[in-house]
Amino acid sequence: MGTTGRIVKNSFLVLTARVSEVVFSLIVFIMVARYLGVEGFGTYSFIMAAIWVLSPLLFLGLNQILARDVSLKPGSAADAIGNSIVLNLIMTAPLLACSAGVAYAFDLDRQAVIALFITAGMFIPRAVIRNFFGAAVAREDMKYLAIITLITRITEIALVALVIVMDMGFVPLFTATLAAEMLGVAACVFLSRRLLFESKIRIALSGISGLFRECLPVTVSLFLVQAFLYVNVFVLKILSDDMQLGLFQGPHKILTRLQALPMAFFIASLPVYSRLAGSRDTIGEFNLLFEKMMKWILIAALPLSLIGVAFSTEIIRLSFGEKYLPSSRALQILLLAVPGLCLTTLQRYLFIALKRQRVTGFSDALCVACNLILDVILVPSYGYIGASIGTVAAINIQCLMNFFFLREHLKGIIWQRTVIGPSAAAAVLALPLFGMSKPYNLMLLPFGVAAYVVSLMFFRTISRDDMRFTRKAAIN
Repeated sequence: MGTTGRIVKNSFLVLTARVSEVVFSLIVFIMVARYLGVEGFGTYSFIMAAIWVLSPLLFLGLNQILARDVSLKPGSAADAIGNSIVLNLIMTAPLLACSAGVAYAFDLDRQAVIALFITAGMFIPRAVIRNFFGAAVAREDMKYLAIITLITRITEIALVALVIVMDMGFVPLFTATLAAEMLGVAACVFLSRRLLFESKIRIALSGISGLFRECLPVTVSLFLVQAFLYVNVFVLKILSDDMQLGLFQGPHKILTRLQALPMAFFIASLPVYSRLAGSRDTIGEFNLLFEKMMKWILIAALPLSLIGVAFSTEIIRLSFGEKYLPSSRALQILLLAVPGLCLTTLQRYLFIALKRQRVTGFSDALCVACNLILDVILVPSYGYIGASIGTVAAINIQCLMNFFFLREHLKGIIWQRTVIGPSAAAAVLALPLFGMSKPYNLMLLPFGVAAYVVSLMFFRTISRDDMRFTRKAAIN
């Protein structure tokens, strides 16, 4: 199979794994939310958020380091995975110590403390699975990502459903997920001979300290990403209550799951950007592809955001149930961040292609700081609505800041086609969605979408040159 065919195949498999992860994890999330009710779901969300924030202590970005090192030295896969697993186990101690600190600081009850430590234990096999994924990426055997993801997530759904049907209570929900992750590790071990082309995993203790030092910059970046995703949870826990936390987490989880889809697509486009950014002769094509991609993001994200806002009540009712209907207002606010969230995801990969990863760290830190400051100001008066406003504002501020750092690559952009055209077409779509009374919105949606497509053509947003250039870039 040629390079292009291999890239297409691997991109499809990565997308399959990502979509499966998004869909199945959201199903589990919805099942748990309906089972526990708003307040119990708030406690569940806090426990998961606490360990996710601490997870970089365990993950360390080892999967990224593995993907790089094993791709350069294919014969090192067995040693690399062995050392990574040892490092995961060593870092279990600080993870558990920090978990105990969270339990003490937030005065969690006995059930919550047990669930917290089960969740910490659950992340140990999850870290091991991520290490195998890193080796799979290096080997360009993306099918293993899809296979193991499907095994783990389908098992989780089945076990969580069993807990709910048998009404086992709060703690067994976490045990069910732990069991699913352990099965995922078993699947990795079973597939390891095919993945590593080795009979067994090896450990080279002399390389562990160097591996840890290499992981430190990636670990800092992971902390910033997790801090942004969950800063609202901690502020709501401290300044509000579990009811407000539960009402926020449902809509917020929908937003963060949407981010995984453009991320899967941009992973596939990263090699193209990297090649174009690697030479002064092709930097013009890099800028042009950046313009095209930005335009396509707005064409897709703006209508998605508007349709989600228009039908937010129906989305919450179908997903989480009647008890969560007040959170539809939070979903309306958070969905306004979809275009900015997709653009910041693209910008992150552009910085990687341009070898400007430090800018990403600064940008992430700015986003976390903005979100935290706005939450502290807004949450005491507005609760989960204030947290939603803070999230949207922080994402858009980060997006604008990233454009500032990329300004030299924006000089040739035709703003009429790239931004104004999609925005004007989105305004046409908004008329039937928000200009009529609620019962007619769904009936008018097909006409609104048709008007949106016609408007894109009218404003000459999409040209034949766009299609030709995109195909050429993908082939090259």
